[in-house]
Parts: sequence; structure tokens; C-alpha cells
Amino acid sequence: QRELLEWVLEIALREDICIADMLNQDPIGVWRRDDTKDRAQTIQLIRDFLRTRRYPEISASEKRYNELLKNLRLSKSLHLTPPPYFEGKTFQLRLDFQSKQDLQELNLELQAIIKSPFLLELLSPIVLQKS
Repeated sequence: QRELLEWVLEIALREDICIADMLNQDPIGVWRRDDTKDRAQTIQLIRDFLRTRRYPEISASEKRYNELLKNLRLSKSLHLTPPPYFEGKTFQLRLDFQSKQDLQELNLELQAIIKSPFLLELLSPIVLQKS
């Protein structure tokens, strides 16, 4: 809860708006008045929205990363992790296997991923556009 309050305060200060107004604006106001969702769902919606609004560059980077990662179609045995907060250039790749055969199959998958244009795009620096 403290984190949410900090985000609300930081957004309100940055955008020069009243905290009460921000909490009553759509979509937050709609979610707060929606009786069809339980409290946990409402809080998660608000958390995701505020995080995106508070950290727009990181949120955009995460969205781009997730879309490109989907295009790579990694098996459940491969896990690609971006640099923390998308700052830096070092990615991590974890392979889960139980046998030599599993590892050989992952090697074939890795070779296909290395040739994928989606990997090049994923590894390219993110150019943030300021409006």
C-alpha cells in the first residue's frame, strides 16, 4: 500500500493534479466503484495502471520485450531474462533439462533462436520517443 501511495503522490506532483482528482479519474474511479470485482482484483488493476503511469519508459520496454519474447516462441525449458529495469545490455538465459537428449533438443532450439530476426530486435537498444 505504501508503494501505491508513493506512486500516487509522485504522479500527482509531476502532473500537477490533486490526489483526490487523480483517484476519481477514469479508469481508477471506475474500478474503485465497480462492485463486481473483488478487492484484490481492483488493487491489482490500480497497481498495474499506476506503475505504467509512474514508470512509462520501463512499462513500454516491458511491453516491447514481452511481445518480442512471444515471437521467439521459447519452449518451457528456456527462460530469457532481460537486464534489470532494462538498463544494461546483459541478458540471462536459463536452460532446464534432465537428460542429454533434452539438452540436444534445446541446442537445436537455441540455434533456431539465434537465427531469428526477433532476437536481433529484442537485443537492439530501445529508443525511447519523447512526446
